[in-house]
Amino acid sequence: MTAIWIQKGYVSTATPLKENRLWRESFIFWYIYGRLGKTKLLKKKIFGTVLMLLLISIITFTFNIQPIKASRTIYIRADGSIEGTDKITSVDNVTYTFIGNITDSIVVERSNIIIDGNGHILQCSGMEGNGFSLHGINNVTIQNTNIKDFSSNLGAGIYLEGSDNITLSRNNLNGNSVGIYLLGGHNNVVVGNSIKQNQGGMDFWYSSGNNISENDIAKNGYGGGYCSLNLYMSSFNLFSTNNITSNSHGGVYMSTSSNNNTFSYNSIANNLFGVSAQWGSSFNMFLENRIANNSLDGIQFDGLSHYNSLYENYITDNYRDGISFYGSSNNVLRSNSMANNGYNFGVVGSFVHDVDASNIVDGRPIYYWINEQDRLVPLGAGYVALLNCTRIIVRNLNLSKNEQGILLVNTINSVITQNNIANNFYGIYLYGSSYNRIFGNNVSNNDLGITIESASNNTISHNNFIGNAQVVSIATSGCANFWDDGYLPGGNYWSDYNGTDSYSGAYQNETGSDGLGDAPHEITENDADRYPLMAPFSTFDAGTWNGEAYTVDIISNSTLSDFKLNTTQKTLSFNVTGIEGKAGFCRVTIPNVIVEDLWQGNFTVRLNGESWPFRNWTDTTNTYIYINYTHSEHQVIIIPESPSAIILPLFMVLFMIAVVFANKKRKKKDVTSKTPFS
Repeated sequence: MTAIWIQKGYVSTATPLKENRLWRESFIFWYIYGRLGKTKLLKKKIFGTVLMLLLISIITFTFNIQPIKASRTIYIRADGSIEGTDKITSVDNVTYTFIGNITDSIVVERSNIIIDGNGHILQCSGMEGNGFSLHGINNVTIQNTNIKDFSSNLGAGIYLEGSDNITLSRNNLNGNSVGIYLLGGHNNVVVGNSIKQNQGGMDFWYSSGNNISENDIAKNGYGGGYCSLNLYMSSFNLFSTNNITSNSHGGVYMSTSSNNNTFSYNSIANNLFGVSAQWGSSFNMFLENRIANNSLDGIQFDGLSHYNSLYENYITDNYRDGISFYGSSNNVLRSNSMANNGYNFGVVGSFVHDVDASNIVDGRPIYYWINEQDRLVPLGAGYVALLNCTRIIVRNLNLSKNEQGILLVNTINSVITQNNIANNFYGIYLYGSSYNRIFGNNVSNNDLGITIESASNNTISHNNFIGNAQVVSIATSGCANFWDDGYLPGGNYWSDYNGTDSYSGAYQNETGSDGLGDAPHEITENDADRYPLMAPFSTFDAGTWNGEAYTVDIISNSTLSDFKLNTTQKTLSFNVTGIEGKAGFCRVTIPNVIVEDLWQGNFTVRLNGESWPFRNWTDTTNTYIYINYTHSEHQVIIIPESPSAIILPLFMVLFMIAVVFANKKRKKKDVTSKTPFS
């Protein structure tokens, strides 16, 4: 790989800038392809466009590599002399000062000097080249210079190759192909520069130990540009208190073992993406950065980027992920705040990370548990991941706007119940997890309702799956799970189920509705919900009976309100409303312990105070009561069976006992009265 060099009035365009530009543009194409194309359908749609643009780039850069002649080149020679201009002066061959604007390229061959632009302009003459070029030069300061329009043939405002201990301070760089380009540079300081409206902001290749601080790196990426801050195999650099904003491509891109860099107190906002660490970029530190309003992700780690640390970053209002890990592991998160991102947090592919509850999503803590057992996830959790856990209960949580609502990895014998899981990419994600019970959850408006990968023997029933773009995703074949609890309890409610309910019974061959679909809801060729619910279910607290808490479940296509269980009056009541004139129904599931205690198994149903026909079934656990009606607003009340029906048989029994007793008494009197006269 050769570099740009300027000598004897000729410029040889080096392969690094050209190859790097092609590499960067390839990355942009494939980054968008990977991040926006999570579904196969979308990937197919964009694949042709991506490939065409990439091929055009290859052809363009292949045929542009050729020597070209510069107009005039200015030199600061190794002996201290100045060639090619009278607009730079020096009295000591140490400090070189601009005394006017210059329209040429400058090659610096002398070390241990200061170049002060004194507020003047260094502008491209229209030929190809860089603003300042330094090759193997050390201990140079370039300051106070306006460097612009070095954009022909991928020119850089400042190009450093193999140069160390360079200080770039208070320069304005705009309109260049790259603002500042470091190739194999070490221990350089870039401070207080304005790097704006270039195709790319700053590039670091094979460079380490550099300090980049207090720079304004903004509005770069025009004309098909690339990332504003790009690192390739560059390590141990410090990026602090920079403003990296409004770049039309990426904010910070790190790749190919760019390790041990530190990013602290930077503002990274309004870019295509905030930070992307790819292809083995590991052991980096991100501390107290503000990463906001980027068009794709806030921070994304991909391709074996391990052991990165994120502390106290504020990540908000990014269109897609706040913080996400793809195929990366063992990253550490502490006290990060993620809010109002498309998906605040998530992991895919490699799951082992050190994430504690000091991290919050939309103001609620992340619970990322590894090797835990016999625990209840605290109320108020914002994200739940269980790795290698046993007998965990996840209950009564609102889990939304994350990559996963709930993630189970190699977790067994746990319970997921009564949660609202909405607006995530994956609602519930099961990976290698078995013998878990998932019931009573509302899973709605996720891209994927429930995803199963290498997970089997889980029971998934009595959940409401509503409005998910894809309801079930089975990532691996041969994963047998259970999607219902058999006849009467039934399965799940699926908003995309189009079956009817005209029959009842275990084989759905008996006349009359029962609130369960007549046909199964097919999930895969081998899996089905045999008894899909015909409407969403709702669960209501029924109090404590014999020391145990119970609930009443109602399946209904009506809106339910004002549920009451009155143990004194021995009544259960609720209101149903719906579109006037439309058919309505409800099926009430009541634990048998309540039915026996309140009504001794004898009950009746009233609708708006009038007796109403109903159907009922009983199994060993519950009693099921089904009624239908025409919608308006109704009160449904279940009460003990009517007194007349009970009192009349009781009166008849008492009357017969009285008659028998009277007859016996009369016969005994007759016998006694006759004895004296015998």
